[in-house]
Amino acid sequence: IVSSRINEEDISTGRKVRHNKWGIGTIVQIKDSKDDKELVVAFDGVGLKRLLLSIAPIEIL
Repeated sequence: IVSSRINEEDISTGRKVRHNKWGIGTIVQIKDSKDDKELVVAFDGVGLKRLLLSIAPIEIL
């Protein structure tokens, strides 16, 4: 699943996401990053990961 299908309106802190490698996590911070959004996601057993919305292999749950 490619995140380019995710609308920016669908992302908010507290939302759950699923990553292909790291499993289910919670968005804890959203930052503007040039022409993209940087998500900070807390994954169980993995910790915090910074992901660019345009290329991250995630889906909103």
